[in-house]
Amino acid sequence: MSEWTLQDAVSVLDCPHCGNKTPSDVWQYVYYARTEAEDYESHYYMITRCGTCAGLALRRLIYKRPKPQPQPSTPGVKRTGVLPVSFTQSECEGLSTEELLWPNVGWLPEFVPERIRKIYTEATAVKAKSPNAFANQIRRGLEAICKDKGHTKGTLADKLKSMGGSNEIPDTLTGMTDLIRVLGNHGSHDSDIDVQPEWVDAIDEFFLTVVEYVYIANEKINDLKDKLSKAKIPSSGT
Repeated sequence: MSEWTLQDAVSVLDCPHCGNKTPSDVWQYVYYARTEAEDYESHYYMITRCGTCAGLALRRLIYKRPKPQPQPSTPGVKRTGVLPVSFTQSECEGLSTEELLWPNVGWLPEFVPERIRKIYTEATAVKAKSPNAFANQIRRGLEAICKDKGHTKGTLADKLKSMGGSNEIPDTLTGMTDLIRVLGNHGSHDSDIDVQPEWVDAIDEFFLTVVEYVYIANEKINDLKDKLSKAKIPSSGT
């Protein structure tokens, strides 16, 4: 019976750094087996290197097969090292889609509205390949935030100023979002000014700061208040 190695299973991957779908190498892996489960569930945590830009990423593969005979060692990290580790072809059919763990690309917490999460995921997919398209998607993300908060009148600049006026974002963030709006306009229209690759990280950080202020900070505050309430600790006053 033919065998596939772990390298075969992840031979061509989407690189989160350069955006290319390219052959990749597995440098190191950690193997974890949940032998107490009804099905034998194996987790492979791997450091992969892009064949185009040499960027590193942390990924996970999970597959299930019939529970093996009891092992003398306790469940946990079974093996670390370099390739190869091999599977039969039938076992490879049980491999889940590989999961990118680092760098954290295109992920926002679930309590951020789905529409905004979807737009951001689409934006990060083109971040490395097309700075203009990325900036335009981030502009759409700002539009979606304004709409979610009930600011729908006027241009995007008007909506952002309205959010600032209602203290939903501070004045410093209003200035940041206006910059993204301008860059997004260059990205979505025929313009003599292209969004430069060195700008995209700053645009990304600006947008995430807005999301943090509008959604994540409030969620963290509410979670802390809930924990204090359960612990019967006053969250304000003395």
